[in-house]
Amino acid sequence: MGDAKIRYAEGEIGKLYGFTGGDVPPGTTPLTEEHDGSLTEAGKKYCEHRKLNPHPETIRILFGQQSSYVISDAVQASIKNQETRVERHNQAKAISERLRLDWLAQDKAYQDAVKERK
Repeated sequence: MGDAKIRYAEGEIGKLYGFTGGDVPPGTTPLTEEHDGSLTEAGKKYCEHRKLNPHPETIRILFGQQSSYVISDAVQASIKNQETRVERHNQAKAISERLRLDWLAQDKAYQDAVKERK
């Protein structure tokens, strides 16, 4: 079991998964062959689409980059940033609506004052 080769598969949105043996994780497409470690047709298309050198080592390096803690921290920071952006957008919409209603009330008061003068 210790000498089992790690194979790679592509999941949603190009996420790479590492696995051993012949059982491909559900919902993924294998990128490397089970017996000789070469690229499958899907693996060649994966590299071609990303303009990478079509070699199994390239996929191993990409898998290492995607699974490193730095990348996962960056993804988490990006998600938090997107959530914060949505919150700020919603706060800006609420402030804008309050200002609009305030301006409408001021305009109505001004119009009423003008009518009373006439």
